[in-house]
Amino acid sequence: MVMMSQELVQAKQDLYDLKELKESCHSSRVFCPMCEQRGETEVRYAASQVQWLSCMGCVCLGCWLGCCAIPFCLRQIGDHTHHCSKCDHPLGKKGYSIC
Repeated sequence: MVMMSQELVQAKQDLYDLKELKESCHSSRVFCPMCEQRGETEVRYAASQVQWLSCMGCVCLGCWLGCCAIPFCLRQIGDHTHHCSKCDHPLGKKGYSIC
């Protein structure tokens, strides 16, 4: 009975950890439901809609000589995808979009 209770608590914590990935842009220690291993996530970055629209806005304002690339230097407004470091399965995504 005690073992079952501990497993239930651990399962709830693992689910909570996966939900937290959608709010984090840093690597986290989570349980992967695919390979059933616990480990650090691997974070991959990609350009978001916000970065592209900011770039286009800079170009429209006349900042086309390199200043339009500044939004791509801000990783906080990019898309972050967390992958399992063991099986490479995507576990969560934090993204920014206009719509």
